[in-house]
Parts: sequence; C-alpha cells; structure tokens
Amino acid sequence: MSSQQYPAEAPRVPAAVTEAELITRALGLVPLLRANAERTERGRRAAPENLAALRAGGLLRLTTPRARGGHEASIRTQAEVGTALGRGCPSTAWGAGIFNGVRPVTLMLSDAAREEFYRDGPDVAVCSVASVHGEAVRSGSGVRFSGTCTAASGCEGARWALLGVPLPNAAGGPPSAATVLVPPEDLTVRGTWHVAGMRGTGSRHVQFNPFLTREDYGRLAVGVESPVSLLL
Repeated sequence: MSSQQYPAEAPRVPAAVTEAELITRALGLVPLLRANAERTERGRRAAPENLAALRAGGLLRLTTPRARGGHEASIRTQAEVGTALGRGCPSTAWGAGIFNGVRPVTLMLSDAAREEFYRDGPDVAVCSVASVHGEAVRSGSGVRFSGTCTAASGCEGARWALLGVPLPNAAGGPPSAATVLVPPEDLTVRGTWHVAGMRGTGSRHVQFNPFLTREDYGRLAVGVESPVSLLL
C-alpha cells in the first residue's frame, strides 16, 4: 500500500521512530485499554488514561508532519495501529483514528491557521463533521455561522473541530459549501450519543456559533481557493 502524501511545509525530516515501533507501542497499550473499556463505554468517551497513554506513545501524531514533531505514518501503519488499539478498546481506537485521519486536512489551511493549530504541540486533536449543516447569515463585517452537527466522534477530547458550513452567495445565488476550523469556545457539545457498543466514541452532537470576518474566513477556511469573495 502506498504511503500517504504530505505537502511539504519544510524540508523532509528523518523519521525519529520506525513504523514498526509505532505498531509495537499500540500493541503494548492493549491491556490498559481493555481494563478501561467498560468505563469508556459507561462514560461515553475515552477514559482519560487512554488518551494520556496514546499521547505518551506518540500515537496521536501519526499524521502530524515530521517538521512539527510528528511521524507522517503510512496509511498501512495507521490501519495497523488502529487494529492493534481495537484489540483493547474499539471506541478508543475509533477516536484515535478520527484524530489522526482528520489532521491532514489542516495542511490545506493558511500558514497562520496551521501555526495556531499546532500551538499546543504535535498531538493536538481535531474532530470533524464534513457534511454541511446549519446556516450562515451576514452581519456587519462578517458572517455568523450557526447550526448543529451530528456524530462528531471524539469532540470532547478535541482541541479543534473542522466543520462543514454553508457559505452565502453575495450575488443572491445558492450557497456553496465550505469547511472551517472552529475553536472550542464557539462549540457546545450535547450529550446525545447512546449507541450500544460504541458509546465510548463520544460521537455527540456539536452546536456551533462562530462569527467570522472576511479575514477570519481567509485564515480558517480549508483550501486557498475558497471563495472568500462570496462572504461579503
């Protein structure tokens, strides 16, 4: 299986840890995850000890660029790490897969947004709901986005959320879709997830209410080709 491609933010940095070692670390966490599996299910989110162990083992930075302290692990390694973690706790494995799987999307953010995103280090977690939800209303110097996204796996353990939102058309045409990086202060998590066997994924509803100026949108929207001119 081919390796995942990472746009270059800086010259390539040699891997500090082999991909085989990452899989070995994941297998080493199985007893801990298994011991916490029932508590994860009851609590409807990954046990704090599980997330701490994933961070300590470098397993939440599989897709972080090496230039920022990550591993740039191949898709095969990501899958094998997830399979290993799932032997102990499928819900925790699912959450780790979401965090690692979503992070490459941030490579399409502006330089300023990536700096802000990685301010807390290479293990920073981001959840995502890609489908478009809610509405967008022009107000003053920007746009107020509001709505509710469903099944945002890992949202309570995430520092950021990448959410699909509608983008109003200044010309009066139908809205287009956009994906924006939303900080936690603009999010409210709703305890709506009770799916048997997967409660621990914490896939709850997330209400969002960010106000973005034209400059905010240009900084936090995914893709430099995003139609900023449609905002105002």
